[in-house]
Amino acid sequence: MPKKKHNGFFHFMIEYKRREEAKGRRFRGFEDVSRVAGPIWKNMNESERAPYVAKGKQSIQKNEERLNCRGIPQSVLLAEERAARSKTALIRNRVEKMISNAAENNMLERLEFYFISFSYFCALSDGRYVPAEVGAIRYCMEEGVMEKFHMLINPGPLPLGKSLEAQEHSNNFHQLPIPPNALGEANFEEIANKLAMFLKLSGKKLPLLFTDHSDIPQVESILEEILNSNKTGMEIVVCPLAQMFFLLKKCVLYYSLSLPEGFATESIPQTLIDRDLYAYTENISCEFHEQKGDGTHCALSRCIRWAYVISDSCCLDLHIDLQPGNHMPLNCVSMADVFSKQNNTTSVSTTNNGNFRFVSAASEVNSSAIRNYDSSYAGVPSGQRADRESTEDTITDESSETHQMLTAGRGYLHPTGMIAQVRGIGRGRRIQQYDNTPPLTSSRR
Repeated sequence: MPKKKHNGFFHFMIEYKRREEAKGRRFRGFEDVSRVAGPIWKNMNESERAPYVAKGKQSIQKNEERLNCRGIPQSVLLAEERAARSKTALIRNRVEKMISNAAENNMLERLEFYFISFSYFCALSDGRYVPAEVGAIRYCMEEGVMEKFHMLINPGPLPLGKSLEAQEHSNNFHQLPIPPNALGEANFEEIANKLAMFLKLSGKKLPLLFTDHSDIPQVESILEEILNSNKTGMEIVVCPLAQMFFLLKKCVLYYSLSLPEGFATESIPQTLIDRDLYAYTENISCEFHEQKGDGTHCALSRCIRWAYVISDSCCLDLHIDLQPGNHMPLNCVSMADVFSKQNNTTSVSTTNNGNFRFVSAASEVNSSAIRNYDSSYAGVPSGQRADRESTEDTITDESSETHQMLTAGRGYLHPTGMIAQVRGIGRGRRIQQYDNTPPLTSSRR
């Protein structure tokens, strides 16, 4: 049943009853209180009644307020939504200002970014996460991955009843042994000191940190706990990586090629990140995951792969030659190496072994050219042509966003066996030692 609406007289009776009972007077119920307090209320003027009337109005508004299925007032939900929108806009403005200032000062290629990722054992009911691993890198487009940071974290005993959840999360994501057999550093103060040194902590202010949008809650929560920001007042700002990628690409094209276009929406860079083109790159994960033979879920590896994706899309527009190991995996071939061996006026060509093809900047790329890409080569051996024809059956009409994603580069290479949906995402490298076909969606946490 809905609660009764209490007016000003009711709140006066409450106070009158409490005041009289403090003197030793006793009432059998509110009827007795009303009989005595009523005449007093009638003789009060408006200024004397005002405090009680105000309380009555607040009570009525509170009882009339709509609640959601969890009993949370709508005003609270709206306030949280406004705060979230304000925070999102503030973060976007800071990132955009940082990138535009660097471009105006001709320092865009030297602008440094910090990418960070955490793995965790389990989530707690109060919104905290039990950390398992941290990986971070310092990156700029000119040098690629400049510095790396990685630590395994031993959080101590798990909360009661969380062992099964922690084991399942470990099996599905990071593969690390759970407490009490957890590996790594158990002293959070030591972790905080080393992480603060890597992030070049200045006073109580950290640089902007970038991670995948779905990881922001866990990164914020774990950083707040490790760095004890609630007590120290340290500012921790974790930004969505795809948003930065979107703004960076737009700025790169504007200042390098005088093109106002970039990605059509932020969903395109997010798709590039989710497809994780470099998921199975060797020798970029931590020692534990490298020995285990599965670096896909390593926190450090994730950060490095994000750097490779951004380098792949942005560096060529600034005429930055991609360096293996810094901008791309060691076993890749840069577009500059291939382009030096190609005729600049040739729009489409093939190598001797026919494993990959190159589309130069001079060629006019459109959606129909992409869809008919494989059928445009007359000199392809019959055996390879049959493979291409079978692959051609899987090509479907792309949306406008997907089309822009495919044609965002000025030229690209791709292995013959790559699935049709990701052609053109890589613009100058070829994975040689393993199957690099990326997943269509990301299942990482």
